[in-house]
This record gives sequence, structure tokens and C-alpha cells, in this order.
Amino acid sequence: MKTICAKYSDVKSAIIAVKQLSEDLGYRRKGKTKLSDAYYLDYGIYELDWDFFLEEYERRFNLTLEGLIYEDYFPELNPLHEILKLPLRIIMKIFSLFSMRMKRIYINIFGIKCKRLEVGDLVLSVLNKRFASRPDY
Repeated sequence: MKTICAKYSDVKSAIIAVKQLSEDLGYRRKGKTKLSDAYYLDYGIYELDWDFFLEEYERRFNLTLEGLIYEDYFPELNPLHEILKLPLRIIMKIFSLFSMRMKRIYINIFGIKCKRLEVGDLVLSVLNKRFASRPDY
């Protein structure tokens, strides 16, 4: 586990700045932006939206997210793959309505499998001057 030493005022200003960036770009859920909000799972940011967000992040904070591996936090969306899975998805969804076991199988197969890139991770990255994930610190 690593540590980052920062003054309270720096931490508070980083939190406010990253939350403000998310809200300025229109990414927020109902209510206030929280440090635990995930960019892909809660806001639906990926692909071109993420590129736009990243450009704005780099411009505002004058740093890059060096060390962030895109594929770990944003699932690959392949339209052909999704079309081919559609018949199986429909059949399993019908069976999952009647069986809890099938519902668990459905979630395991078709559930989103990616790490959560949260607002708090980007706040930590601002303080660290490179990408940092909160579970590592």
C-alpha cells in the first residue's frame, strides 16, 4: 500500500475541481456527485465521451493519466459480438424470470466485468500527478 502526503486544502480543492469537471461536462447522477460514482457504470462515459473527458481533464489539471489502462475500466463494446449474443441473451432472460439459478448464470455471463474508475480515483490522480487507483493507496 502506498501513501500520498498532501495538505487538507489541496485535497479539498482537488475534490471540488474533479467534481466540478464532471458536472461541467454534464456527467452526474440524480443528486450530488460523489467520490464513489463510477465513470462507466454510473455516468455511461466510454469511447469518444472518454476521449473528450480526458482532453478536458488534461487541460484543466495540466497532467495526463499515465498508467491508466483503458481496457481495465471500460469494457470492449463490439457491435458484432453483441448481435451474435442477442438470441442467447433473449432465451436466458426468459428462463431467468422463472429461476433464480438461471438469473445468477445470466448475470455471470452478461454482467459488466470491469473495474470501477471512480471520481475519487481521479482526485487521487490529481494529487499524485499520475494515475492512481484508490484500492492501491
